[in-house]
Amino acid sequence: MVKETIDVEFHQSRHGIYRELPFKYRDEFGKVITTPTRVLSVTDDSGKSWKYRVEKAGHLFNIRIGDAKRICQGKSDLCGGLCSRECHSFLNDHDELYWNVTGNYWKAPIKEASATVTLSTKETSKNLMVAGYEGRYGSKEACGAETYDNSGNFFTKRSLVIGEG
Repeated sequence: MVKETIDVEFHQSRHGIYRELPFKYRDEFGKVITTPTRVLSVTDDSGKSWKYRVEKAGHLFNIRIGDAKRICQGKSDLCGGLCSRECHSFLNDHDELYWNVTGNYWKAPIKEASATVTLSTKETSKNLMVAGYEGRYGSKEACGAETYDNSGNFFTKRSLVIGEG
């Protein structure tokens, strides 16, 4: 399961946000990978549920979070519980997890983004490696990445402009 927390600062009155995630992409070998995804819940930082609607369009999974009867202003923390299957690959010599943390479809700049991935095993991994990237889709510009225990921590090294993730 992937749990996201999105800190949003509304500079204008809005009814919510759109969260767009690719669920279909090409891997480095040109193979089309599909990652079925479903939303389990969306809440704010106090645990109050938010209305949301999910649609698939092309290769994107669109989550519309908000309420036409509610205005959002200032800072807000949205927590989304996303369940994703098949976003990992089991290879002969290692396993891989692919997750596009921010997506590349925000219509606003992103000041900073981070993610922590923790293996759900009690045994400590003896050979945990991480790699992460930031920028336009397909970029090989490395983001910050570090490992500890059975976790990998990823973070942007710079602010992201519209269309970057």
